Amino acid sequence: MSMITPKMFAMTYNEIVKYLLKKYGNVKYDYFCTPECKTYQSKNSRSSEGLEIHHIDENIYPNLSNKIFAIHSPFESQKADKLVYANVLEHLLMHIKIYEAECFKNKEKAILGYPGIRDIARRINDYYSDSFLPDKRNSNMAKDIIDYYDDYIAELTYHLQNICKFFPNDKNRLLDELIRVTKRESDNKMAKNTFEILIKKFPEQFAVKKSTDYSAFIGKFKVDDHVHHKKFGNGVVISVSDPVIEVAFEKVGIKKIMVDYLELL
Repeated sequence: MSMITPKMFAMTYNEIVKYLLKKYGNVKYDYFCTPECKTYQSKNSRSSEGLEIHHIDENIYPNLSNKIFAIHSPFESQKADKLVYANVLEHLLMHIKIYEAECFKNKEKAILGYPGIRDIARRINDYYSDSFLPDKRNSNMAKDIIDYYDDYIAELTYHLQNICKFFPNDKNRLLDELIRVTKRESDNKMAKNTFEILIKKFPEQFAVKKSTDYSAFIGKFKVDDHVHHKKFGNGVVISVSDPVIEVAFEKVGIKKIMVDYLELL
């Protein structure tokens, strides 16, 4: 059974907020105790249930849980009636929906929702990692979603499909976004399993067959190798994180490229 259902993917941002308010109930207290936004209200915590708080107005103002950003936004956005509880998968979906809605309006200038997608995805990558060491707070967050990895893949697939829809001719943007959401927060390493699952869902964009075995590419390239790319020309490998290679090209500078787009010189 899914936690993030097809019905939720079809909802608007506001509909998801209403759904979660009904599911978990209202938040009782303001997020910050005072308009100076110096102290968080600990009485709101439901981390023991695997829940965290999302600011509903983050479809208007960015990073409202961050003190630096919060002080420059209306304090009304910190009020209890502007907050909603969610687990991390539900929280991620809300930020994906914020970014999607803004892309419809601004496209290239869309920034709302995006930091949340990146940060929450990296935390989730930690939760699904074999080397994850939970602390008192995030152990319950991880436990709540541990059986819903397929839902997480569905969310990231939905987000990357939006990137394809809004930026159909920008493969580098798609690759960059794929790399960003499959890194881990703790050590900045890529969650390789998630990366490989996702990349096979976009065979046309990455020219990858579903049966591609990336183990065949491991070790093929190393730092300082001279390589050629059909579009960007000749370059030198500066870092290797299979199946992604970072190359300093003579004409276009540094690019992140899939291994099967490169040839050794």
